[in-house]
Amino acid sequence: MKRKLRFPAVLAFWLVLWLAAAAAVSNPILFAGPAEVAGALLAQAREPSFWRTLAFSFGRILAGFLAAALIGLLSGAVSFCCPLIRRLLSPAILFLQSVPVASFVILALVWAGSANLSVIISFMVALPLIYQASLSGLSQTDPKLLEMCRVFRVGRLRRVRAVWLPALMPWLSGAAGSALGLAVKSGVAAEVIGVPDHSIGSRLYTAKIYLSTADLFAWTLIIIASAWLLQCGLRAALSLLSARITPDAVSPGSGRFRESRLFQGPCFFQRPRFLREKKRAGNAGQNPFFSLSLHALDKRCGALPVLQNLELTFRSPGIHCIMAPSGSGKTTLLRLLAGLETPDSGCISFEPDRHTDSVKANRVSCVFQEDRLIDAMTPLQNIALVLPGAPGFSLSLLRRECARLLPEECLDRPVATLSGGMKRRCALLRALLAPFDLLLLDEPFTGLDEKSKKKAARCLVEKTRGRLVLIATHNQDDALLLDAHIHRFDSFIAAPTEGKADR
Repeated sequence: MKRKLRFPAVLAFWLVLWLAAAAAVSNPILFAGPAEVAGALLAQAREPSFWRTLAFSFGRILAGFLAAALIGLLSGAVSFCCPLIRRLLSPAILFLQSVPVASFVILALVWAGSANLSVIISFMVALPLIYQASLSGLSQTDPKLLEMCRVFRVGRLRRVRAVWLPALMPWLSGAAGSALGLAVKSGVAAEVIGVPDHSIGSRLYTAKIYLSTADLFAWTLIIIASAWLLQCGLRAALSLLSARITPDAVSPGSGRFRESRLFQGPCFFQRPRFLREKKRAGNAGQNPFFSLSLHALDKRCGALPVLQNLELTFRSPGIHCIMAPSGSGKTTLLRLLAGLETPDSGCISFEPDRHTDSVKANRVSCVFQEDRLIDAMTPLQNIALVLPGAPGFSLSLLRRECARLLPEECLDRPVATLSGGMKRRCALLRALLAPFDLLLLDEPFTGLDEKSKKKAARCLVEKTRGRLVLIATHNQDDALLLDAHIHRFDSFIAAPTEGKADR
């Protein structure tokens, strides 16, 4: 109740102050009171040309603002992708931010006349704000989520909706409101200088000529109210857009996946050579057994060697556990296998076994060291994001799979509201349900209690039968829980040739 009364109380305070100031001055030419302004406002509203004047001025101001928003977004995206374009545009943006509006008005009058003056000025004022906001928002996108999308081959439009737009919207929402307010003020100020016919600027200029302070105040209130309504509409539109950009690959109200084109675009990421499909004569459509071999693999971080002369072979199917102390390079090795980094020397190759003529190992799934979930999305949406369009895959089936590791009541809640253990299980489910030939797990049971860990291990063993799984950990209990082939290392630097793996 107090909050509801707060705004009327503030409004009443300023109205009383206005009445007191008008009574103290007692001269309507120098300072018009509320009564005179209200009368002038009603008189203006009754004129046939009133709405035409509003449409003329605000239509052109909005046109300039929308053009600035579109060009600012596009140029910001291009500048983010291409540093050369960013450097080329930087002086122009600085010029638009620094030059006084009056100088632009004079140039615009010379170039385009007074009719389109407010379009040009509002465009020039709003463009730098939208450009900087789009560039800053895109620069703040979480690179770990982008890596997740690369590994899981999330389509282009899915990636834009799930990662890029949520990072951009907070910056864009703040900048767009400020840019629209500046566009209105600058556009009306330009009209006062250029005095185009049927504009708010011409009405303000007329009020000045005839010393009609009441008309001046009335039109000022109209400008303030119109700008406020436009900003409210803009905030509502951006809020609606923000609510709709979260990928809705799973609809809680339907029994099937939505087979939208937004979730089937190609991926920006080109897979490394050793992960691309290799087809030879014979049974190319099957998923044959193969060996993953690392030959003389070297990787440095600056001047510090991380992997050196590494020789390893992992045979499919099977679960292989790489055990080494923390900080020895296990995560770097998995990143190399996922194609997120390139070795300095050596090679990684898939080789068919003697019973098959082809190798098809072009799909990788991963549990990262961090969960790398999209907080605004539910567990179902996070998992559906990495699933290809599969007409036979139903929502009820996905729910049953997720319910094996997650409580049913949390499946439709945003991931941000879940506990750390639930998030880890969600990340594990995403990796297991995505299509893969090679599964990479980096400390997958971190943060899980013993009961949850055993349940997750049973699910992992069941879902990975017949495929190759590599798990990096320094906890031997995890390897024993999965009955994995254990490869022990004290360090990956100057590693010896591969020895026998123990169980």
